[in-house]
Amino acid sequence: MPKAHRVGDQRMCGATTVGAGLNTNVFVNGMLAAVAGDLDSHNMLGALISQSPGTILINGIPMIASIMDQGSPDQIGLITHVTGLPTPGTGSPNVNLYGGQGTFGGGLGNFGLSGVPGVGEIMQIGSQVVGQVYRTAVQGGNSGMLALNNMNPNVTPPTVNTTITSANTGKTFTFTSYYSS
Repeated sequence: MPKAHRVGDQRMCGATTVGAGLNTNVFVNGMLAAVAGDLDSHNMLGALISQSPGTILINGIPMIASIMDQGSPDQIGLITHVTGLPTPGTGSPNVNLYGGQGTFGGGLGNFGLSGVPGVGEIMQIGSQVVGQVYRTAVQGGNSGMLALNNMNPNVTPPTVNTTITSANTGKTFTFTSYYSS
């Protein structure tokens, strides 16, 4: 299940979530719960966007789940991160949201030369199914972000330098960072 994302937690692009003053009174493990519209530490951009199937509201604003939800574009120096790259990566160690949505995982990395796996494709390590593509974001060239859901609890999740392969198309993705929820 996706973890509750909080102000101060990491984004996949390397930023941290910064409160925008939208939630000032709901805490998760002593940290403010992140809500849609909270920004990130890369030039105070990367507003969080709720993609969650249900709605947990804080002051009428959707609460954010790690990996399941995403961030709008941000910028670090002259480099713009595309929508989805500032995805919430970490969250509460013991507060999960949206039970029944399965386990999520994902990270930054490089797509293989054959292209970007599509949403819904089944990804494997060797012959073992790891999960299903939930969302992708291409940063430029072959780099980007890949998020998985329906993670197989009986398979060790990917780690840095792990390559996963689509059982549908043979397209690959190699993680340079990995987050799980």
